[in-house]
Amino acid sequence: MTRAEAFFVKAGKDEYVVIARDAPRWVEALTPAEREVAAAVLRGATNKEIARTRGVSERTVANQLARIYDKLRVRSRAELTAMILTAP
Repeated sequence: MTRAEAFFVKAGKDEYVVIARDAPRWVEALTPAEREVAAAVLRGATNKEIARTRGVSERTVANQLARIYDKLRVRSRAELTAMILTAP
């Protein structure tokens, strides 16, 4: 059984404690901008809300989410959230 670990993730002005089995993989795999988008998804923000907060277009957010999904091998916001937040 793999031990869950806590990781501190800084996303913009926010800081999160994430307890996850695979945190090192996803933290290292994402750019700072992608980590901000992932953190916003964890808060339940829509693409429109993320775009407005970050000062980018919704298309940019959609592209960043596509890269996040590809890098982390997930297919949806729900899978992204589950991958980050669930521990074994």
